[in-house]
Amino acid sequence: MLSVVVVEDEKVLRKGLILTTPWLEYGCKIVGEAENGIEGENLIERLQPDIVLTDVIMPGLNGIEMIRNLKGHSDAEYIIISGYAEFDFAQTAMELGVRRYLLKPIEDSRLKEILLEIVEVVKQKKQNVHQQEVYKQNLDHDLFFEEYFVSQNSDYKDKYLEEALELISRHYHETLTAHDVAEYLQISESSFVKIFKKKTGYTFLKYLTLYRVKNSIRLLKDKKLRVCEVADMVGYTDCRYFGEIFKKYLGMTPLDYRRGN
Repeated sequence: MLSVVVVEDEKVLRKGLILTTPWLEYGCKIVGEAENGIEGENLIERLQPDIVLTDVIMPGLNGIEMIRNLKGHSDAEYIIISGYAEFDFAQTAMELGVRRYLLKPIEDSRLKEILLEIVEVVKQKKQNVHQQEVYKQNLDHDLFFEEYFVSQNSDYKDKYLEEALELISRHYHETLTAHDVAEYLQISESSFVKIFKKKTGYTFLKYLTLYRVKNSIRLLKDKKLRVCEVADMVGYTDCRYFGEIFKKYLGMTPLDYRRGN
């Protein structure tokens, strides 16, 4: 059940929204109401609702300033309801991340349409947060993959491994197979894969895959890069296949990961 707060100085409108809107049909419940921006700000920061419907012009503190003050203190989705169709209000609201701006008098059909849309947005956000928590809680130890480093007290097998790891770090973004590495090391492929698995605990392919995924996470933080560009930069020419690999290990698509960060 999603939580909703209504901030509106006109009591009749506020109560009307609270009492006549079929909140349960949208999977929502009213958890609080306020008659001005000051009360609204305190209430929202304390209750942390999922959705806030707020007026703009109110005594003490207007809705725009209230939302601005709550940036960084609340993750609510805001719907502004106002009798003022001024462009400056709408523009400022959009800059603050407000998704919808409704004009009074409110049409039930329009309110329903917007509520359904916002509910889906909140659900998606919650799903992304959950997936991030799964990632951080290490439900699968592969998500916390760390590169293997050869110890100083190493034998001849470690020398092979050290060269193999160096090769991966320099060429992971290219086509690279266990056969390629073994040929580079001038040993048999069967010997190489046995040494690699024994020393790192991973097969060559899994290590390479996790190495690529780890680097893709870093690259996805750069919003200027398209997902397919990131895929190519870590060695996947097939963007769709990259998405499948990424989801396998992180439980979400690269785009969902990016939205959650």
